[in-house]
Amino acid sequence: DEEVVNDVEDWETSVLKNVASRWYCDGVAEDGRLNTETQWLEKVLKPWARRAWVLLTEYRLWKASKGTTSTLDISLLPSLKSISPVVSPLFEKVLHYLRQADKSGLWPTTTPNRQLVMLSTSNEGSQAKALSVSHMAAKKNKDSRSSAYSFK
Repeated sequence: DEEVVNDVEDWETSVLKNVASRWYCDGVAEDGRLNTETQWLEKVLKPWARRAWVLLTEYRLWKASKGTTSTLDISLLPSLKSISPVVSPLFEKVLHYLRQADKSGLWPTTTPNRQLVMLSTSNEGSQAKALSVSHMAAKKNKDSRSSAYSFK
């Protein structure tokens, strides 16, 4: 219908005019750039670009390390100096209660499906186990269905 097409074109024109007027509402700087454009570049685009560059660099390091056979690339780890030795009182309190729950036996049991995940990604060996092997181990495990976590 031609009337619908005309209405859509009129709506599109009004939207574009509205957007343009909002970009021009803060005026133009001496260098001829829109003030709104400058603010958007400084407050939105440049911080995003800096963060994207950091993530891209980290990804490239990770991707490069995936093909190597070494167990650990120290350059990928943060410096120990960047880790504060100060423990907050809230963290100490939470850790205290986690330790209490673990010792009391009140910690919730682990489901067979969760055991399957834990066993297939165990840190005991350098290789992850096949899910079928882990599934059999999880089905046989009737004794230790407690927490997989240790709060020592």
